[in-house]
Amino acid sequence: MTVFFDTDMNPSTGDPEFAGSEYAAQVLHGAALFRWSGSAMAEVPAPTLDYLFATERRSLRVSIHPNDIGGTRAFNFYLVSALEGQSATDVAPDGGAWSYSLVSEPLRLSVVGFATTKVARAGKPFGAIIDVGRDDTNDILDATGTRIRCSLKVGTRTVAAYQLSGIFTAGCEGRIPKKAKRQKLRMKISVKFGGLSISRTFAAKIR
Repeated sequence: MTVFFDTDMNPSTGDPEFAGSEYAAQVLHGAALFRWSGSAMAEVPAPTLDYLFATERRSLRVSIHPNDIGGTRAFNFYLVSALEGQSATDVAPDGGAWSYSLVSEPLRLSVVGFATTKVARAGKPFGAIIDVGRDDTNDILDATGTRIRCSLKVGTRTVAAYQLSGIFTAGCEGRIPKKAKRQKLRMKISVKFGGLSISRTFAAKIR
């Protein structure tokens, strides 16, 4: 995958073969940044360039600080993908380029996914998972910088609940006592990030 950046938003400057792009960030066996020298795209240092494949989401996240692409706060961009060793490529968007402007907005958290064990059964484990998004960058939070808290109650009794974590998913799991049939279960997951917190609560009757 290669992301081409027209950082001065002028297609008549930059690499004429790539819609006037001044920079290109490529992910192959690693991540590399290239800059238009006036005659060719040449690799340049990019200390903040990073990438993450999320196989469970079939997604690729590429991140870079504006200082590594000339300090720009707005640019046009498009994507080119290809399979290694093959000449066929796919370009997005189908025509022209997308435009992006850096906007500073307050951090907000939102629940974008939540799921629990289908049935709460006495003597069996019960778990729940939550995906939390940050609205300022439209990213799903990963484990970096997040704190997860779990609580599980059966009737009036607090039951031990254990934290589960993946790259993008936070969760809790606990075992329901064997003699808890027909009691009410209540589980709460809280995620804290950047001074904010968000939680989701689930209640069910134990079978």
